[in-house]
Amino acid sequence: MLKTFLYETLKFFGLLNFVYRLRYKFTQTQVYEINYKILDDTNYINQIKHSILHQEISENWLKKLNKLKFDLCKDGLQNFLRHPVILDTMFVRDNSFTKIQYDYLIKKNIDKKLIYENNIGSPLLSKIYNKSSANLIHHATHFESFLDYFNSLNEINEIFEFGGGYGSMARYILNKKNNIKYHFFDLEVFNILQNYYISSIYPDNNHNFFSKVNELDNINVVKNSLFISTWALSESPFELRNKFENFVLKYDFILIAFQKKVDGYDNLKYFSELFSKKLYNVNMHEINYFKNNYYLFAKKKC
Repeated sequence: MLKTFLYETLKFFGLLNFVYRLRYKFTQTQVYEINYKILDDTNYINQIKHSILHQEISENWLKKLNKLKFDLCKDGLQNFLRHPVILDTMFVRDNSFTKIQYDYLIKKNIDKKLIYENNIGSPLLSKIYNKSSANLIHHATHFESFLDYFNSLNEINEIFEFGGGYGSMARYILNKKNNIKYHFFDLEVFNILQNYYISSIYPDNNHNFFSKVNELDNINVVKNSLFISTWALSESPFELRNKFENFVLKYDFILIAFQKKVDGYDNLKYFSELFSKKLYNVNMHEINYFKNNYYLFAKKKC
């Protein structure tokens, strides 16, 4: 409760970025279980500098992204996962459900090496399990929860992720099955970070990065493909969702996480109607430790 109050107060007075920078500047050096060669980021920085921010995004997001672009071009990508915008929007840190998620993964008896964190971007490690990050534990939990209902990893050939962050979810899945073809859809600046991150881990990176809806025509959705979006689709403008609806329904498997309501819009009703039980076997349930947030797992009927 106190942390939430302090966070909202700092945010209100515009001090959040300053406090983040000060705090993480003096954070103890992290020791990672996996260390990859740091790529030359010159080309990626140049791409970020010239990346376009779509006009459809909110004024608040536009302000954040301009700040992110400016700082990345100035500071480089070695510590990009400690940038205030990244920490505030796509990097989950230890919280009330990190231990719940970690305990779930341990009980499921996953290979713990799958949640070993790496050095790319200098992520903050978890105090719950200091070989991983809360963010990686969070993403592992999403995918493993999906597999609990549809144990389909051997079937899945391709994945399309709407709002892929910096590539953390993709990293977890590709470490489980590295011959999956991955497609990312996101703002251009995040596409560049995804490409940098995935290329650092998989030098033979041949995955695809999209930032415009009309580029989706280039994707031939193959049988047994999976569509993923954890909160991003449910937080997108209704106009963008409309453009995506027919595309999403081409996928045989669905993994979506969403808030019950965003800006007064009823996501529970929206996703219930979109994924008709006539077309899909659907499991939609509230996340038991995350009130008013839901998982939707679906598999298309034969």
